[in-house]
Amino acid sequence: MLLADWLAPHSRLPARITVPDIRGLFHSVCLAVLGRLGLRVAVVRLTERPLPVDGLVVGQSPLPQARLRRDGQLTVQVWHPARDTPGGGDRAEHG
Repeated sequence: MLLADWLAPHSRLPARITVPDIRGLFHSVCLAVLGRLGLRVAVVRLTERPLPVDGLVVGQSPLPQARLRRDGQLTVQVWHPARDTPGGGDRAEHG
């Protein structure tokens, strides 16, 4: 019986997958989706002084519909709202 199970066809995951469009998703959701697909994620933070909130994915490389190895890397660009600069704004008031 063990031999029969070993010889039976097994469904294998494809080596390459179609890259999903993850633009517009929050960062945490993006990581969950890409983690299920087995992709590695490289994050590029676009905001210098971000607020401590979940960022929004605004760009990705490779683009959607590209074919990528299951263990490949997807680079995502994440935008966060910026913190106010000390003193209440970016402009210095001169009087």
